[in-house]
Amino acid sequence: MVLRTYRVVNEDLVRQLALQLGLPVNVETATESEVRGGIANFGGARRKSQKTSSRSLNDPRLLEEIVEGLRNREQLKAHRPRRRRDLPDRTTFIHEINVEGTPVYLPVKEESGLPPGITGLTVWVFEPLGQELGFIDSEPDGSWAWDWIGTYLFIVEEHVYNPERAYCCSGISALRLLVDVVAGHDVSLRANPLEYRGRDQYGRDDPAHPIDKLRRVGGTPLRPRSVEIVYRVAVMTDEQATTIGGREIRLNDILAYPLYIAESK
Repeated sequence: MVLRTYRVVNEDLVRQLALQLGLPVNVETATESEVRGGIANFGGARRKSQKTSSRSLNDPRLLEEIVEGLRNREQLKAHRPRRRRDLPDRTTFIHEINVEGTPVYLPVKEESGLPPGITGLTVWVFEPLGQELGFIDSEPDGSWAWDWIGTYLFIVEEHVYNPERAYCCSGISALRLLVDVVAGHDVSLRANPLEYRGRDQYGRDDPAHPIDKLRRVGGTPLRPRSVEIVYRVAVMTDEQATTIGGREIRLNDILAYPLYIAESK
């Protein structure tokens, strides 16, 4: 058994899922059983009460039970979407094991709309997986003419943004939504995304690495580390660009929020 250090646990999401899966959380139940007496009480019966406590919301055993429950209901995928056509619905979670990510501290502007006191977000940046990256020819019927392969993943540690309310707009990358809308670096985009969907310096118009793009707005990268993650996609776009092996390519990016992030020992 691999021992983990749980860095992030989304307790609100854990509670929702545990209750739907029939897993008792933060409650104490009492059960009574009948015990037959011996010679001392003339063979009579007596009642015995026993209390059973449920698991707390950050109990690693509860997290394992939730993951197993999602898997049994076919609401857990083992692979990150490599193309937009692979994007699962919002009830499905994605489970990745032993993936290396770099946490980046991203300053938050006062105009972000986040709760008072939050001065920054911790954003994990995960590189695209696999060797096939770039553009693939469209289908014979002309569908998926813009079919990019490979996906960056950005996971926000803090539980301050509702994935169900996230939106996607053509011409705007997930990374730009994270910086300008969530972190509040350009509130004009939030007010009118259609009007401000021109040049995307965080997406397809700049092939710099996403961590370098975050550095421009004060992002501070920390030490990369290998983690296990379970997350749900908020936004996936095909509006990202990067340079890999000296070659500029177009690909996808995902903004997601975790059920948990665990560092393996």
